[in-house]
Amino acid sequence: MSLATLNTLAYDTWEPGLNNQLENELGTLYGFLAKTSKNVRGRRVFIKLQTGRPTGVSNIDEGAAFPTPGDAAYAEVQLALSRPAATVEFTLDEMDMLDGTDAAALAVVDHKLSDLINTLRRDIVRQSWGDGTAKLARFVGAGPSVTQVLQATATNQIDRDRFNWLESFGMKIDILHGTTGASVATQVGITNIVESTNTLTLDTSVTTDANSVAVRSGNAIAVTGAYTSREFPGVFAAIDDDNTYLTLDRTTAAGARWKANVVYGASAGTPEPITLDRVMRLINRVTRATGLQPSARDYCFISNLGVWAAYGEYIQPGVRYQPDSTLDVGWPRLEIFGMPFYGDIHAPHSNLFFMNKPMFEYRRPKYQDRGMFQFQNKDGSMFRYVANATVDGYKAKIQSQLTGMMTLVTERPNAHGRLDDILEQGV
Repeated sequence: MSLATLNTLAYDTWEPGLNNQLENELGTLYGFLAKTSKNVRGRRVFIKLQTGRPTGVSNIDEGAAFPTPGDAAYAEVQLALSRPAATVEFTLDEMDMLDGTDAAALAVVDHKLSDLINTLRRDIVRQSWGDGTAKLARFVGAGPSVTQVLQATATNQIDRDRFNWLESFGMKIDILHGTTGASVATQVGITNIVESTNTLTLDTSVTTDANSVAVRSGNAIAVTGAYTSREFPGVFAAIDDDNTYLTLDRTTAAGARWKANVVYGASAGTPEPITLDRVMRLINRVTRATGLQPSARDYCFISNLGVWAAYGEYIQPGVRYQPDSTLDVGWPRLEIFGMPFYGDIHAPHSNLFFMNKPMFEYRRPKYQDRGMFQFQNKDGSMFRYVANATVDGYKAKIQSQLTGMMTLVTERPNAHGRLDDILEQGV
């Protein structure tokens, strides 16, 4: 009997558990945002903003008239809760083995439920960084073809971030017209990504044009002929100065008091090297808007690792000969004027965010005994049979759904800032 034949009878060793090769880390931002949450009553919350002072102040002479009072002006913003949701499916065999005496499928069910929680939490991080539009990438336009090229301009933030969240691990996307919301394709899988050529390989042939955008399946639709996102506005939407944030247009007179502090490059949209002069302009603008000197107690800088590396390279000559410095090929941590500077691989590219951490909050309904998300168990079980769509009865499948209502908000946009158009390193 040959060795090849004996090999089928030989003893094999299997490592316990499952080696997970998927990117599931939540990043720095979620680390401190998860600690700030506030309960709300109802689905929508309204906030009153003071945009004009009701007072008049001046020095007067003896017997002169007192100052004329001002006109108190107010604006109103509205924040609505979004509903992220996720589903995982089990076969009836898996559930039967789970119910057996030795619970043979316990590891399988536990793995699927853990992956459900991790994947939903990761998508919350994605939306927390986002601009609320749900757009992950824009297409150049081709087809019908399974191979599609993404737009890669340096002037468009969606193009800059085209590879931040797309995955070739079974992630499903919808392709829509970026203005009208008209559907191009739904539930399309990504089988391969080649970043060097900005190319996606899809599991089905589609026809796209320059108006086509990719979103996570189900997160954007057409409403009365207009593209409409189902996602909540994240940090990028909050720290901006020319968008509509929480229903208030920042380009209007009332919205001028609702702007964050954004410092663009000399030619907006064109990345340029980071300098202390640019950083100081950002800090000074935030200080003028609030009247408070930022400190490490509340403030931090955070960026994609490309900006983080660019700043580290910029200051490297200054730390090279310090007695307590490391070798000039690296640095243990970064600070800017005593305030921590965090790197987060999920952060939007070519931007440095200057954030007052306590002033960002997750908002959620006030549940009695539950956290931000919960498994649906109104009928006493978190497991439900899958209904058969064509005939009465159920399929031999069981699903579990995890969902909750939430949003991310800051009520003081002027307490935050962003330095745009930064030339990155190492990306």
